[in-house]
Amino acid sequence: MKRNSTNDMTAGPVLSQLAVFSVPILLGELFQQFYNSVDSAIVGNFVSPQALAAVGATSSITKMLVGFFVGISLGCTVVIARSFGAKEYDMLREEIHVIMNLSFVMGGFLSLLGVLITPVMLRLLGTPEDVLPLASLYLRIYFGGLFSSVLYNTATGILRAVGNSRLPLIFLILSSMTNIGLDLLFVCFFRLGVAGVAWATILSQLMAAVLCMHILRTTKECYRWELRGKLFSVPILREVFRIGLPTAVQKVITQFSNAIVISFVAHFGSSCMAGWAVYSKVNGFLGTTSSSIAASTTTFVSQNMGARKHGRIRKGILSSVLLSCAVITGLNLLILSCSDAVIRLFGTDPEMTAYAKLFIHTFLWFYLLQTIHQVMAGGLRGLGYASQSTIAILTALVGFRQVFLWVATGIRNTPLVVGFAYPAAWTLSILLQGCCYLHYIHRFRKNR
Repeated sequence: MKRNSTNDMTAGPVLSQLAVFSVPILLGELFQQFYNSVDSAIVGNFVSPQALAAVGATSSITKMLVGFFVGISLGCTVVIARSFGAKEYDMLREEIHVIMNLSFVMGGFLSLLGVLITPVMLRLLGTPEDVLPLASLYLRIYFGGLFSSVLYNTATGILRAVGNSRLPLIFLILSSMTNIGLDLLFVCFFRLGVAGVAWATILSQLMAAVLCMHILRTTKECYRWELRGKLFSVPILREVFRIGLPTAVQKVITQFSNAIVISFVAHFGSSCMAGWAVYSKVNGFLGTTSSSIAASTTTFVSQNMGARKHGRIRKGILSSVLLSCAVITGLNLLILSCSDAVIRLFGTDPEMTAYAKLFIHTFLWFYLLQTIHQVMAGGLRGLGYASQSTIAILTALVGFRQVFLWVATGIRNTPLVVGFAYPAAWTLSILLQGCCYLHYIHRFRKNR
């Protein structure tokens, strides 16, 4: 094999392997957050505060459907990483064939579903009337091109499963630069508003998907995508859905829960929604940092499960938690030191600016809880505890969060009270997932 084309993480220093593998994923996710933030900055500065609120109001809905297939693709990553760790390359190629076929079918289904549910979801979330038409337009265009996002996530999941995190980074950077260029062209030159931002997003994602699929079809490595045998394999799909479906359902329901939080924020008006959108973009850098290291943890744990190296698994999960907390701390200090300048990138409306600054300075450090919660979930998926992790997360981030919102806002209804629903839920999630890890340790010691 070519040097560094794959990365076998079943031997060698644990922390350095995780760090090296995580860096391209982290850079890619941060770059993606950067160009998503550029979308909002262009809309906020060149269109209107209502347009910025419209893009912010749609974020939970877009993440809901995208999150569903991201969950399924995590199941694909675990299955492929186990075969790679066990050196079963014929099985690995068959799994890639089946998984790519699955992504074509699900991509078309999710695109159609997204277009159909757009007006219903926006009404359910209590989107303000001055924001509703723009939000609906953005979502319909975005979901029409969701197919390309599904293919891209599948292909990058395959590459990362075999330890190749550099190529997805390169393609994401190219896609991001294309997105920014198209944003400026469609919004500033052609004056297409939020529609231009949506078109820029789906066209740039299509380019990234085509590049990833080209690599899979033309590579000479063990992960070559070959059109072989049956279109689908029941045993492979069963294992993919056993691991991926609980995560997919968890992501959808959690995003729906996030959308309900936005409906609470909507009660305070479009300026508060715009401020929340800015806060969400800023904290998106923290969230994607956590999810990047969590994805690396899933790959690391899955490969070592295939190789039956349980000692490395425990070291890997602990190292991931320490690594993610260190990175989040550094990002927090950076964001707080220049928060005023960052907020001004999204517009200068006084009310929006005041809300954004309030949210950022109140909740930023609580993201240490969020990163621990995400990394623990990534490790549990790699162990095959996807169902247990999903139950823990849904209990905390959906059930408990909604109870907290209804009770707390009934006592004192302010934007800050709504925001505290997040750290409270992350704390409970950590405790519940910790119980899953105790069960794994007990089972491992018993088997040994």
